[in-house]
Order: sequence, then structure tokens, then C-alpha cells
Amino acid sequence: MTKNLDSYGFTSEESYDRKKDYEVKKSDTNTKKTIYIVIGSILFLFWLVSVIISGQYAWNEFPNDSNLAKLARLWVSVVFAPIYLFYIFIKTTVFKQQ
Repeated sequence: MTKNLDSYGFTSEESYDRKKDYEVKKSDTNTKKTIYIVIGSILFLFWLVSVIISGQYAWNEFPNDSNLAKLARLWVSVVFAPIYLFYIFIKTTVFKQQ
């Protein structure tokens, strides 16, 4: 035997407005701000990983070079990390160079 229940879980036999007794509490967090923080964190994480990969590749690409040349190549690879990763991809896949 099921009874008719209102949206608050009470039987609908009584016609009492329960909205004032059961007020909806609004959340303090802003959804738009949370989405921006998540997207920013993902972009920062992608940038950080790309910097690490491109720096590691730039430092070890020519092991016999002087440290000054390695540092210059490392600086360029860190500043332009996504472009340098694209360069590494083109070099290793299209031109088949190690």
C-alpha cells in the first residue's frame, strides 16, 4: 500500500507549506570558478610535463657537447616546450632520426 508523498517525503494528506521549514541551503562554492581551477590545473600539469620531457631530451640529445651549449639548448627547450616537443616528434617520426 503506497501513499502519495510530496517532494519532502510526507504524505500529501496535509496541505502544509513545508518550504519555510526546510529551506534550501545554497552552496558557497562557485561552479564556474571550480571549472576554471580544474582547467587551469590540467593546463599547468601539461605544461610542466612538457617542460620536463623537452628539457630531458634537449640535455641528452648531444652528449658530447659542452655544458654551455647544453644549457643554451635546455633554456630554449624549456621556454618553447610545446614547440620543442613538436620538433622532437617531427624529427623522430617524419625524418626517422634519433
